[in-house]
Amino acid sequence: MTKRSLSIFAGLVLGAAALAAPAAAQTTSIGTNPQGSLFYTTGTAIASVMNEKTGEQYRVAPFGGSSTYLPMVSRGELEFGLTNSAEAAFAYQGEGMFEGTANENLRLVGSLFPAINGFMVRADSDIKDAADLAGRRVASEFTAGRTFHYLTGAALAASGLTWDDVTPVPVPQYVAGIDMLIDGRVDAAYATVGVAAAQRAMASISGGIRFLSLDHSGNVEERMNSVMPTAEPVTMSPGEVENGIVEDPTYLMQMQFVLVAGADMPEEEVYQITKTLHESKSDLAAALGAFNRFDPSNMMTDSPVPYHEGALRYYREIGLAE
Repeated sequence: MTKRSLSIFAGLVLGAAALAAPAAAQTTSIGTNPQGSLFYTTGTAIASVMNEKTGEQYRVAPFGGSSTYLPMVSRGELEFGLTNSAEAAFAYQGEGMFEGTANENLRLVGSLFPAINGFMVRADSDIKDAADLAGRRVASEFTAGRTFHYLTGAALAASGLTWDDVTPVPVPQYVAGIDMLIDGRVDAAYATVGVAAAQRAMASISGGIRFLSLDHSGNVEERMNSVMPTAEPVTMSPGEVENGIVEDPTYLMQMQFVLVAGADMPEEEVYQITKTLHESKSDLAAALGAFNRFDPSNMMTDSPVPYHEGALRYYREIGLAE
């Protein structure tokens, strides 16, 4: 082969490689609830940090609710998903909103931070605490995000109420419930403290919004867990940020946010995201304030959902697992 032929051949090889490179680039998706939800902003923060730290392409894939995307994760149609600790157990075991359909290929990657939830009303409402919701219009059903049916049910149970005690107003997902509160079509809507949709309500409603205290007396955790396992009571006080916490103290409910993957996800990829998240609290907190509550040493917690081998490999390296 002549020098000229060699040069042409080399050029063809390099050209083919250049053309193939974009095709080989792969995007990793993180399933979340819709825009305006804390799952969405959490996924956005994780994707941003992973993009910066690894050079790989991560993106958020929003869906109507986790009951849609968690089965996709289990089936290997979606790489990762965000959910709460109780819903992960429901999905894996085929209980709750996943009744009769176990997602046995679901695997935990790690716990992130507790999400603090409760009912919010207009700040000038005559509803003083959650017990006063009896007979009032409350956003309900959450057909596209069924986890909120159980969350709201657990919050009602904390104050000795059930759905039979209030006037349910069906909505597809909880962001729509917040929109109905803004429009005056419900008296109370369930929300996560500090979430974008709640902040929008704060800005849209004259006088803002106010979170209602739940009844934290007696066996409150048992009452919550009768509807939503792993729910925990939590106390908040007003702070510098206007987030609807007005009464001091305000008694609410919290759930751990967790990241999940499918059992067939490559071990190395799950190892990489586990390691990067564990080592990046400051970057995650800069991207989303809720990560200030992230405790890397508690990423591995007890759960009926098995951990992915890639996550276990990292936890063994740092002494969180045997």
